[in-house]
Amino acid sequence: MSDTILYEVDEKRKIATITINKPEKLNCLRFSEFQELGNLLEEPQADDRVKVIIFRGEGKAFCAGADVSTLATDMGYGSGEKKPNVKKKRASQRAKLRSDDKTSFGPRGMIQSIMGCNKATIAQVHGYAYGAGFHIALACDITIAAEGCMFSHAGYRLMGPSAEGSAIPLMMIVGPKRAMEMMLTGRPIESKEAERLGIVNKVVPLNKLEGEVQRYAETIALLSLDGIVIGKYATRCALDRMGYFGYMPVVLHNLGTNIVWDDEDFNWFKENRDLGTTEAIRKRERRYAALGMDLESARKAAGIE
Repeated sequence: MSDTILYEVDEKRKIATITINKPEKLNCLRFSEFQELGNLLEEPQADDRVKVIIFRGEGKAFCAGADVSTLATDMGYGSGEKKPNVKKKRASQRAKLRSDDKTSFGPRGMIQSIMGCNKATIAQVHGYAYGAGFHIALACDITIAAEGCMFSHAGYRLMGPSAEGSAIPLMMIVGPKRAMEMMLTGRPIESKEAERLGIVNKVVPLNKLEGEVQRYAETIALLSLDGIVIGKYATRCALDRMGYFGYMPVVLHNLGTNIVWDDEDFNWFKENRDLGTTEAIRKRERRYAALGMDLESARKAAGIE
């Protein structure tokens, strides 16, 4: 296990904690680190000492998504001196069905591993829950967020209304109309709006977040292990019949990474390559600022200084 994904078990309280530990990058992860997180989930699911799993982030954010400084090259894009550091995977490779395929894209990927986990899961969210961080918040059984936390997915402003595996859980939680609004505009939403939409179960001040998450975890741990595991499988059976799981992440990832951008479109991969990550993000947000749909406008509307 690396220093990026930390894992500990409180055997007495029957609670496991998975911490994303990359605070210098707001806990943005590379694809290999998402796979590490997905693989790690096998451990608490097989451990009878664990009834509840808490997902948390170190530092100023829960998880701000993929590490965009390496996103283009990780996905096989590059030109000139900035060549890809990995070869872009074939569509058939992304659709692998092996049980150890825990990347973000497969039908047994990291997010679906959380959704199908046989132990109770809680997301302890603060700062930013963007991209895969937003996916984790959607995938967990319970999400408790600090005031002022922002939720969105940068992929909505790259690929449009899909951002891979989030569409179905998002639609089931907030409904098709609200989901399409979020995915078509990419508008960031603050914790209290996320609570109203059902994305978040409870919002608390930041200084009370950890204590409230622990209170929920201890309450759940009062149940029998069998009761939790059997109950989780039963609810997952119902969700499976409604299409909660499946192959959509594979299809959407393959389509999304083969989008053709016109000259006037904002092509993240090109801008990131030519301008660098920070300036590319600023340029993207300037396109939305005049419409009041950028992150800064969303923060001001929510009363966040």
